[in-house]
Amino acid sequence: MSNKRFETIIREAEEAQRPKIEQDQQDYATAAGILPSVIREYDETRLLAPTIRGYWAAMLDTYTADDYARAQASELRAKERARGALGRFKTAERKRRGLRTNLAEVAARVIGRAMPGVPVLSTFATIPTKPREADLPVAVVTQTKLPELSPEGVEYGEVNVTYYFSKIHVGLASKRMIEQAAEELGLSVTCVDERRSVGGNSDSARLEVTAHPDLPYYDVVLDAHSKRLGHAIAEDIAAADVVNGQVYGDLRSGLLRSSLMTVLPDELLTSETVDDDGKRTVTIEASILLDTLRHPDPGSIRNTASDVTARLVGAVIPDLGRVECVELLSTEGHRLEVADGQVMSRIAAAEGRANFPPARRETGDIESRRGGIQLIIRGEVVSSAVEHEADARAKDELALNVADLTELVRGVEREFARETQLLAMNPGDWEPVREDWREHDYARGLR
Repeated sequence: MSNKRFETIIREAEEAQRPKIEQDQQDYATAAGILPSVIREYDETRLLAPTIRGYWAAMLDTYTADDYARAQASELRAKERARGALGRFKTAERKRRGLRTNLAEVAARVIGRAMPGVPVLSTFATIPTKPREADLPVAVVTQTKLPELSPEGVEYGEVNVTYYFSKIHVGLASKRMIEQAAEELGLSVTCVDERRSVGGNSDSARLEVTAHPDLPYYDVVLDAHSKRLGHAIAEDIAAADVVNGQVYGDLRSGLLRSSLMTVLPDELLTSETVDDDGKRTVTIEASILLDTLRHPDPGSIRNTASDVTARLVGAVIPDLGRVECVELLSTEGHRLEVADGQVMSRIAAAEGRANFPPARRETGDIESRRGGIQLIIRGEVVSSAVEHEADARAKDELALNVADLTELVRGVEREFARETQLLAMNPGDWEPVREDWREHDYARGLR
């Protein structure tokens, strides 16, 4: 489902905020580019004066008082420049935001799974206004912070979810429901914090999201795992028209039931290919049977199924792979076509209840038999058949090695903290290392 009016407001906010975010990113890149050279300058000059004092303590007149004065001035200049560059970098780092929504899109799929029928939008922008009453319910996933990069090359970070609703809707899905939906989709999403409004119309949550590689690795895909594509589609169809409803499932028969329909993932055909790069493609054709007696508009089932399959593209199904494409096929003449009058009997057999007598009516382009409908879907699911090393992907917004830069900042902060102790050292303390000063003459540039 979508919410075009509120989505337009969000996209306009993105365009309005994009120039400022890009400028902040440029300011950060400039500050980060200057910082290493300024810190190196400070690192080279901070030992000039102690070096000269060490020579004097060793009764060596290599340097004059003028040399010492210039050393102190050079150190003071470099120190203040380092302080200024460090402050500029930290300010730019606090203001920096991202333009990407890769983590938000992962979280949006999970929220959509946990709250069937609720439109979910993802954005990097700060939303300027709340949606109108007519636009409710709607959930917005906002990704303002840049993702972190793990040593394995996997991006991760936090996103915020805000769910706007009216009095007739229940609030945001619980932590358990969100994490269960993530598990069902094969995604790594953890609910860190929840905030429930009391008497209000918006709930929020903070989620930790990990964006795994596009092609998950499985050494083998079993036939039993291939059934999960049809089962995922069947479950979403059962829940699609039930806002905040419950879908019940039977593990033994695979039957799914909501308040509007009963859905049975039936038979399937599969084939598997692996290319030279180790990319495995599993092609699945599955039959899904529906008992729509309680559905107010059985003719809309095909549209519902089309929406469901479109949302599933890109999702990762555990032990099967990432869904690359899904389409609805015509049942007529297909190898999985169920004969007239058999749709309801198969569902009845799965339910363990009496069969309905075959009756036939036409509903649009879907042939229904006493509420019985058959859908046939064809999908391709991809994974890696060879274990691959994760790509060490650099962050788009910064080419500089972030880990090295962070260590550099911490190092200069430690030096600032030790500065008073260093300058207050007794000249006699340099006596044991006077030979070292001759080998590493930090003040030789003053001569």
